[in-house]
Amino acid sequence: MLKSVYWTFVAIQFLTYSFVQTSNLLDVTKLSQKLTKLADDSLGVSFMQQHFNSLTFQSLTLDGERLIEQLHNSLSERFLSSVEAVQKLRDAVQSSISSAGSEWRQCCEFEEDELTYSSRFGRAIDTDTACERLSPDARNDASRLPVSVVDVMKRNYEDNSGIKWQFFGSEDGVFTIYPASSRSSCDDYDSRYRPWYVETATPEPKNVVIVIDKSSSMSIQHDGRTLMQIAKEAAITVVETMNPNDKVNVIAFSDTVSTPSRCEDTCYESQLAQATPPNKECLHDFVNTIHDGGSTVYSGALDAAFDLLQASERSDSQDREHVILFLTDGQPEDAVGDDVPESEEEFWRRHDIMQTIKTRNAKMGNKVIILTFGLGNQLDEVLLEAMAQQDGTDFGVPKDSSAGEIKVGRFTKVTNPNNLRVQMASYYNFFSTVVASDTPIFSVPYQAASGIGLLTTAALPVLEGGKLKGVVGVDITLQDLFADITYFHEGQSTYSFIYEVETSSMGRTLTHPLMPAPSTVEEDPVFVHITSLEREADFEDQVYTVSQGGDESGTATFTSTRTIPRGNAATEGVDTLRVPSTFLWRKVSGTPYVVCLVLGENEREAILTEQDPTGDDLAFIYHRLDLTSPPGLCRHYNRTATREASAVKFSKEAFLDPDEYAVSEETENRANAYMQYMNGETEQNAYFKDGVRDMVVATAKADEIWSTIEDVKQYTAFFYIGTENGVFREYPGVRLNKNYDHTVRPWYERAKNNKGNITLSPPYEAASGSGYVITLAHTIVERLSGATASGISDEVIAVMGMDFSLPYFSLFLRQIYPKCNETRYSCFVMDSSGYLITHDTFFDVSGAVKDGVEYTHITELEETIAQDLINRGVLVKKQCVNFQKIKLQNYYQVYKPESDIDTMPEGDPCLQYQLAYIPGTNAYIGIIEKTIRCIPAVCPCIQKECRKADKEDECECPCLSNAEYDYCNDLFTFRSDDAPSCTPLITSLDPVVTENRDLRSLQKCYPTDCSQFKTSMECIAAVSCEWCNEGIYEDKPFCFDLIYSCKPAKNTGTSSAGLIAGIVIAILLVVAIVIVIIVVWFIKRRNIGKPVPRADHIPVSYTASAAPSAPPAPSAPSFDPTAPVRGRDYFQPEAPTYNDPGEYRTYYQEPSPVDGRHPYQGLVRPQHSVTSQMSGHSYEVPVNADDSQNGDVGEPGSPDYTYHDVPLS
Repeated sequence: MLKSVYWTFVAIQFLTYSFVQTSNLLDVTKLSQKLTKLADDSLGVSFMQQHFNSLTFQSLTLDGERLIEQLHNSLSERFLSSVEAVQKLRDAVQSSISSAGSEWRQCCEFEEDELTYSSRFGRAIDTDTACERLSPDARNDASRLPVSVVDVMKRNYEDNSGIKWQFFGSEDGVFTIYPASSRSSCDDYDSRYRPWYVETATPEPKNVVIVIDKSSSMSIQHDGRTLMQIAKEAAITVVETMNPNDKVNVIAFSDTVSTPSRCEDTCYESQLAQATPPNKECLHDFVNTIHDGGSTVYSGALDAAFDLLQASERSDSQDREHVILFLTDGQPEDAVGDDVPESEEEFWRRHDIMQTIKTRNAKMGNKVIILTFGLGNQLDEVLLEAMAQQDGTDFGVPKDSSAGEIKVGRFTKVTNPNNLRVQMASYYNFFSTVVASDTPIFSVPYQAASGIGLLTTAALPVLEGGKLKGVVGVDITLQDLFADITYFHEGQSTYSFIYEVETSSMGRTLTHPLMPAPSTVEEDPVFVHITSLEREADFEDQVYTVSQGGDESGTATFTSTRTIPRGNAATEGVDTLRVPSTFLWRKVSGTPYVVCLVLGENEREAILTEQDPTGDDLAFIYHRLDLTSPPGLCRHYNRTATREASAVKFSKEAFLDPDEYAVSEETENRANAYMQYMNGETEQNAYFKDGVRDMVVATAKADEIWSTIEDVKQYTAFFYIGTENGVFREYPGVRLNKNYDHTVRPWYERAKNNKGNITLSPPYEAASGSGYVITLAHTIVERLSGATASGISDEVIAVMGMDFSLPYFSLFLRQIYPKCNETRYSCFVMDSSGYLITHDTFFDVSGAVKDGVEYTHITELEETIAQDLINRGVLVKKQCVNFQKIKLQNYYQVYKPESDIDTMPEGDPCLQYQLAYIPGTNAYIGIIEKTIRCIPAVCPCIQKECRKADKEDECECPCLSNAEYDYCNDLFTFRSDDAPSCTPLITSLDPVVTENRDLRSLQKCYPTDCSQFKTSMECIAAVSCEWCNEGIYEDKPFCFDLIYSCKPAKNTGTSSAGLIAGIVIAILLVVAIVIVIIVVWFIKRRNIGKPVPRADHIPVSYTASAAPSAPPAPSAPSFDPTAPVRGRDYFQPEAPTYNDPGEYRTYYQEPSPVDGRHPYQGLVRPQHSVTSQMSGHSYEVPVNADDSQNGDVGEPGSPDYTYHDVPLS
């Protein structure tokens, strides 16, 4: 009895102890204090906030009327300048038509070494001359432009920095462009079939159906190509002439009729599609799939063409030309009935075809024009002519104009099939009613081939005697035209945008904060109707509809939605905020555009008062160290740096003329001019906006902290601060990419969204060469008096950040929470979007970071916990609309639970974990107790496309799903309560600039004594050290020569892999291969004559006496083979001794695929072996199956483990 009581008491004590131990695992205040100490003592957040608190700010109420007037006037001036340039060019060409011209060199004849690269054009150019591109069928006697016209182009170029290419495309097929640049081909361009040319020649939008004969006879060869191939090429060329204001579709016919059916939308089967880039691509794909075969039946094809036109007419907002381009190579084979005599079949066949045209066109008011094209000599030319004339009188179908005046078309017999493309693509000449005008056509914006962003062409026709002779054009980037909108930054919730009215593209948005900046667009854009971005009914009624009328300006006040990025736009989604707002709009004179300003109620802005730049401790260093050569140059990883002070870079919005800065070459003189102004040596300021120098002076205070701290420099890559008005200061100072804009980077947006809190980023591989780092960021604010309409009383004026190594974060996490070192537990930290900041599987057994750990979501590694968090309403699925991808972006948001989550020890044995919010941060820490093997929940992660987007309560990795989008009419269909708009993705930008210099002569900025670190995790935590990086197995966790030490990370001493480095590596590889061959040969010689082990004998590994054992790393705690494991195992065994790899086997079992995945959920444990798996690796204890004297092998601390790679899907 007493014995039972005793053991009961012991059990109670044990359970109590266990409970206490478990409940204390997540003392989050310790981690919060550590992060706060980093933010304050190392980054200097409190110091800088106190500094800014001591400065004087003016709180100014924004004047909406003044701001909209400024925007309107600036836009009008930019447009007027462009219009004047194209008018001057038109006048010069028109006056020179009868003059003798000059034959300019063809563009394809220019070599790159003759040209000079220009960032303004994004390619190498020659501004002293123009060049020509000739179409394949250009007339030999075609007129050329005289030198006087090119002189006008030169003056335009010099007078207007916003102008890009200037050109003239003639009806003769000659395209002259300034400035000259090199092109790879001499005969692959015909300006007459480009959208800007066609739109100028025929300004009214068109509805076009291309009907292609695909009967068996189209397989006939001509000059090595089939007629079918020639017809496809012609159809694609016609499609390419279209602009998004036009509508188009393609029909292929034989005895059956085909329309596009394999595109993103099924609408192509029943209506025309606007000629947007996605729709053109769909039609291209369809045309390329057409195969010849079958007979030739006209009526079915004509009925289908009229169906498409009639369906689309109902959705047209304005009158359009309706056109059928009908191509065939043979006579019709339509059925005429069994009772028709053979001698009359041709008559009645023609009759039925003409009756189809008459009946169907009458239903559309006789609006349809038919242009027929006949290939070859087997044609019914009489019928094709009658179809074009729409006159079947000779076949018993007389004309009938009662439904409207019949529009007569044209029949073209194409005797040479090679000319089909030109003759079909010239269809627009039939409609050309161009008249002299001083108002240019602004083309639908398109992606510049040179990569300088979106362009629009301002074009005017050139006439002689009322006849079109060609089109002149001037290319302008939208970035230049709309620079004041793109870089508009006033207050916290005020913004502006531009959309079109009075055109066939009514409502098309040109620029908006929720669309990519014009300069960043890297592919053909998807244009969005303004009501898809501004979804309030009040906006449509009070702003959009009114602006389509005769009013030139207007004002409306109502509550609208602000969309706020949560961090990385591609992964973290958005938040929304309702703000009482005033919408002020103006029509831009001489254009079809409306500019609109959205002003938050009582919106104010904090303006820093003037700061003295002449202090003794203020030394301005511009980031272009190659131009300024400041003192204290050193090597920081693979870059030239300075440790004297931080270096400053400015984003575009800091400049008076952002685009002038973007396209200009920075020279030593210009850099010196910056420095003289910033240092107060001169008050002459030709570059910067008001307030920029003041912020440079204010942020210089950070150097007092950054230059003196020592304890974390060995773990930290950079310290920096970026301000809202475009000042970016970084320490150590290095050169950055000119296009780097800190205000749109994820670390900056994430910190603003978590204002007042420490913000941690998921790990990412630093471009600086410092390995995987985590960014810790924090806002600096100016406390405004009172609150704005959005309820915001503190205005963010800057964000501070520091990048420290991922292993360093893991190291101090394990120091704070010793339980994380035990094999029984696994620890992780995730951010407020569910992305893991650290996780045991991010590291290999040596503590080194594995590749590809960036942006790993909890749904990917901890499926069961993720599903539990979803069930609890902590991890919540969200969606936003990605307009450019035409997708819904599915992401997660973590909501702070009312209390910490703790399922230990009484919860589900397969779900033993704790999760707690880390106070004052955007992060949560979790600890998992690995109890038993369990099958994890299934979170599909294989594909980017969602499989459970409509199931909010089921786990799935972040993914994309289809958006509500009408492809054919180019419309998103949204209500105000639908998924909000995503913020635009930022372009992939490497902030590092390749330096063509040898860095070996420079000392390291911060030499680190790597030998002081005695364990792998301590070593790897230092950004400039690596663990045991020797021998030919340097990619393995343990060195081949068994030397365990911490050494400086390898660095070539140059910023790029140069010739010397390549030679050295090649020599080392050769030497290594030779050594391996010799070693293998020597081992084989020693093994000759040795007995072969029995099949049932598993050799025992070498003992410590055979090879020295390595000291264990703190990140690799001993493995307890008796401890239970769950799902995926996270233990990290101690460093093993080395064994012959050929003596070992890996034991695992691959289960049946689940949702396309192959998780190794259960591992076979063969007798006398211990096997487990950790994120793609397995560990095995080799034992002698016949030798029982070894007892319990694989005990903690035993050096009998071997390491094997196990492939995971």
